[in-house]
Amino acid sequence: MKDCFHGVQVDRSGKIPMLRFRDRESYAQNKTKEYDAIAMKYLTYVLFLLVIGFSIYSLKYEKHKSWYSWILSSMTSCVYMFGKQLFHYHQFI
Repeated sequence: MKDCFHGVQVDRSGKIPMLRFRDRESYAQNKTKEYDAIAMKYLTYVLFLLVIGFSIYSLKYEKHKSWYSWILSSMTSCVYMFGKQLFHYHQFI
């Protein structure tokens, strides 16, 4: 494996090169990693309930041409609305 930059390595042992991500030593040994895992766990529960609620709201109050249209619309809307929160969960701690 070859180090590209901090925490990312290129694994060329197989047919397809793959990126391997690892935590920095200081982060892996710190309590921050534990707190981040707890925050992500609870934030995931809340966002999951919001996604279900939004999908039910969309089904009840918006017009869709088919079930496929409703599923696709609900999934993309939820990704747009809640996707950013998964990358910025530290703001909710």
